[in-house]
Amino acid sequence: MMRSLYSGVAGLNAHQTRMDVIGHNISNVNTVGYKKDRATFQEMLSQMIQGPAGPTGNRGGINPVQVGLGVQVGSIDTNHEQGSLESTGQSTDLAIDGNGFFILRDGEERFYTRAGNLSMDSGGFLVNSGNGLRLQGWRADRATGDINTDQNISDIRIPIGDVMGAQASSYIDFAGNLDSDGPIGTIHQTSLSIYDEFGSRHELILEFEKMENNEWNLTVSNDGSFEITDGEDIPLVFEEGRLSTVGGGDDLIASIGLENFDNGANDIDGLQLRLEEITQFSGEYSAEANNLDGNRMGSLQSFTIDDNGIVIGTYTNGVTRNLGQVAVANFNNPDGLIKEGDTMFSESVNSGISQIGQPGTGGRGEMRTAALEMSNVDLAEEFSSMIVTQRGYQVNSRIISTVDQMLQELANMAR
Repeated sequence: MMRSLYSGVAGLNAHQTRMDVIGHNISNVNTVGYKKDRATFQEMLSQMIQGPAGPTGNRGGINPVQVGLGVQVGSIDTNHEQGSLESTGQSTDLAIDGNGFFILRDGEERFYTRAGNLSMDSGGFLVNSGNGLRLQGWRADRATGDINTDQNISDIRIPIGDVMGAQASSYIDFAGNLDSDGPIGTIHQTSLSIYDEFGSRHELILEFEKMENNEWNLTVSNDGSFEITDGEDIPLVFEEGRLSTVGGGDDLIASIGLENFDNGANDIDGLQLRLEEITQFSGEYSAEANNLDGNRMGSLQSFTIDDNGIVIGTYTNGVTRNLGQVAVANFNNPDGLIKEGDTMFSESVNSGISQIGQPGTGGRGEMRTAALEMSNVDLAEEFSSMIVTQRGYQVNSRIISTVDQMLQELANMAR
């Protein structure tokens, strides 16, 4: 009888632990990025009353006679299945659609989380809004916006008010069509803005004139604020609708020189007109500049984060530039991570080391902006488990009360 008494006690303890897990799940039903737990039971040791015996010539074998000693908690597992995504409209909110974790830093320690409720602190760092730990990723080169994901990750900082210096124009890309059906002498004019080293804007005027069939001339002029020294007249020759020569050469790029700016800016030697995308087919005229560099001075005004986790800054001069990229960590065994509170995890010997990379690569999930991942707790499932756990606790308590009555009967027999 004493064995059954202790089995009942073990059952109460195991079901109490399971109820603790269920209660924890239900209390976190609205916690951003929370992953629910599950308690599983396993049988405890069994006491051998009589060992097994093998068959002999005259008798068959005998099975072992054992009495179990109750139940124990076998494991408490974390379920990392995807939670639903909820749109928030807040640009600093992020969610991972798929596998992976955001990386946060506390001193030299790294923590991992699915909670992407971020904000920007007074220093411009992106931090977890709940605990202030800094989000990790790669910073972009301030001058070019290039992101090197081969370097070590670090704190992502938004340099609000950062000044982008003026940049002189160096190239203009053209694309579009010159109408092959147009009569000789047809002229199409377009103008565009270029910038000097001070960021001052100047107008460049380009005229495409049809000289003969398959031959055009590009004339370059300006608004009078500078002089054109080279490349004022550029012959263009087409073959089968495609540009074949520019200025008599096979290189489909024209180079013009700009001097004597009225504001004292330095000369621009070799402003490239990239014309390889210009065509001459029957159809409407559409030749225009579709890309060019150069800009005036501007300061960082706002930022957004795209679905690749790239932080893009918008400057007051209208130019956008990459500021950084959010990193995502994956693990061979995410179930082996250790819960550290604040909806965060840390590595363990059984989780494997973090595999850090860009969103959407190497099995990592895609980034979703202005959204948060909700808890993956299913209330209907938890309530069902709670009922089963309550019944299990109830019948285990009945074991104890029944054994108590049997012991009472035994004591009465001695009177």
